Amino acid sequence: MEHMEHMEQNKTSRHKPVLWEKIFVLIVIFFSTGAVLPLLQTVSGAVYGPVQGNVAMQVLWAGIYAVALITLYLLLTRLRHAARIAGRDKLLWLLVGLALVSVFWSEAPAVTLRRGIALLGATAFGFYLAVRYTRREIVELLVWTFGLIAILSMGFILLMPSLGVHSHYQFAAWRGVYVHKNTLGCMMVLAAIVWLLYSIDHFKENKWNFIFFALAVVLLFQSQSVTATLILGALLVMVLIFRKARRRKFWGAGMLLLLGGGCLAWWLGDNLLVIILDVLGRNETLSGRTELWQLIWDQIRQRPWLGYGYNAFWLGWQGPSGEVWQVLNWTPPHAHNGYLDIWLQLGLAGLVLLLISLLVNLIKAFTLARKKSDMVGLFPLLMLVFMMMHNISESTFMENFFFWILYVMTSIQLRIENQGGAAHANKT
Repeated sequence: MEHMEHMEQNKTSRHKPVLWEKIFVLIVIFFSTGAVLPLLQTVSGAVYGPVQGNVAMQVLWAGIYAVALITLYLLLTRLRHAARIAGRDKLLWLLVGLALVSVFWSEAPAVTLRRGIALLGATAFGFYLAVRYTRREIVELLVWTFGLIAILSMGFILLMPSLGVHSHYQFAAWRGVYVHKNTLGCMMVLAAIVWLLYSIDHFKENKWNFIFFALAVVLLFQSQSVTATLILGALLVMVLIFRKARRRKFWGAGMLLLLGGGCLAWWLGDNLLVIILDVLGRNETLSGRTELWQLIWDQIRQRPWLGYGYNAFWLGWQGPSGEVWQVLNWTPPHAHNGYLDIWLQLGLAGLVLLLISLLVNLIKAFTLARKKSDMVGLFPLLMLVFMMMHNISESTFMENFFFWILYVMTSIQLRIENQGGAAHANKT
């Protein structure tokens, strides 16, 4: 453990990121969450088809990824050891590679190629974060980013309610700088966790950090996102257990039990009412997810092993999703289950790669959380648990590039620390 901490200190002191790098990262993370720009485009009436996409956003992200790749290339000469270790994350690179080569059997090769290149850019940015910044520096960048998101969201809500309030809902749910209220709720879960961990570690220095935690909770509740609220509750219980019992013998078993129970409770809370109403035939206001999942399963059985190609299923009436829409009375943009979406796109091969990668990283994160004495050491575990739970009803992995960037960064940093610790053990 001391060796790993020494590695982080050396990385910080010798090659500390300069101010322009940090500003660049903050801007990229901010826009990768989907803040502001999609909302402004939506209210302006701009419509972009799922096949051609938004050309302006494609150009913007192409520029961002180009800067990230150039910066990463310039840094690799100084960070060769970390880069070599990161390159050994075979599960991660196999998953990205599968998405790229799926262009050869994709239902929409042009879409798969374009989105695959974007995925590669997001992966490169996550790689850059992992080898350039320490975990503490990443958390500090997220503290600033979520602070900006929360403050701007409050500004939109209070000063421009036509933008910041989702008036389509009965009780006018808050959506802040996002297109949908659930996105604000999702981001505020992460904001609350990041601010809580940071506040506990810096309590003696600045007790006012908890104000931002409270602000995140208020924004979360006002978004009326039940899913996000349940996830935050599970994560807070994990933080409490970590604080009280991380050194005890059965800590790991307790955390795993909580994780499994939390996922089950969350899924039931999110879907049980829908399923009951569907069975009773009285689902007048809630979407028929059971019928949707049955139709999706029929589609999966047609191409179970390699899927329809990365991002090549949900293309409106022009894609395979059109067959699903013809049967339903609504037009879902995704499967309402991220694991089913991965299966649709990359088949059982992609789903197995993702699940194994996630399991391996969870084990590493459990080990790290138990060894570290600070709260930031819990960040990778909480991040992975959040993404795993959120993916039950939304497409988190490989779809939302913000989460994919965080997943790549977390996976690579865990491997670097694990390899560093092993090397140290062999020497001693």
